[in-house]
Amino acid sequence: MNTMIDQLLTALDHYSKILLVRFDLHVYTETPNNSLISKYRKTLLRYLDKHYQSKVWFFWVREQTPRSDKAHYHCFILLNGHKAKSGWGAFQQVQKACYMYPDTSARLPESASYKVERKGLKGLDSAILRISYLAKNYSKELTPNKVKRFQTSSSRA
Repeated sequence: MNTMIDQLLTALDHYSKILLVRFDLHVYTETPNNSLISKYRKTLLRYLDKHYQSKVWFFWVREQTPRSDKAHYHCFILLNGHKAKSGWGAFQQVQKACYMYPDTSARLPESASYKVERKGLKGLDSAILRISYLAKNYSKELTPNKVKRFQTSSSRA
């Protein structure tokens, strides 16, 4: 949870307004490691950089239930809130990245986007409450040894 909050605060240091967009990435093939999410992340960050022409942060958490040999990922992206006005526009880029990886699909959960402002930390509590779901322990214990359970990264823009 601390890593997620740190990333949120780092983005707020960079931009006075940010848009947090939460989404789920499903993988339809066996996932013994995180190579697919790593490739997907690079593609998505490239698309978002080009679309918004500003820095982007990406966070994912790997989950796998006892009933499945396939992992799925809960993710969020942080965008420059001066350029990104809605979660739907960002989600179109999320879906575009899925086209590059046919074994994936993405979906927006309920209440997927949050605007956060540095001034008065408006919206910060709601955003933290929303991403706290990613920190739950259930469904993470099946992650193989030496395979990351989460990762954070940012674009170079």
